[in-house]
Amino acid sequence: MWAQPARRAQPCAAPSIQAPAGPQGTQTPPDDRRGGQAEGIGLGLKVVALPHFNDAQAAHPAVARHVEFLREAGVTVLLGDGRFTPHKPGQGNVDTFPWQAGLNALYTEG
Repeated sequence: MWAQPARRAQPCAAPSIQAPAGPQGTQTPPDDRRGGQAEGIGLGLKVVALPHFNDAQAAHPAVARHVEFLREAGVTVLLGDGRFTPHKPGQGNVDTFPWQAGLNALYTEG
């Protein structure tokens, strides 16, 4: 999930959400100055979520409710409609994950 403080993309840590890999495949370290996606929503910042899960996980009833809740809170959730589509269990490929789609959505007006 990304928030856009000061026109700079900031991966936000959240349970079950993977930040994009940094140099040599390291994860972006936590940064107390970011505040996270909850604060970004409260501050009215543009927040984009690009989920990664399989279709068995997507079938859980809580997923649709939580995606709708985030969308109602103003978060752009890139799921469905030609965006991220859940993969079959055990067949996810992080190398083909559309990180750029999240960044594009973050820097698109609207």
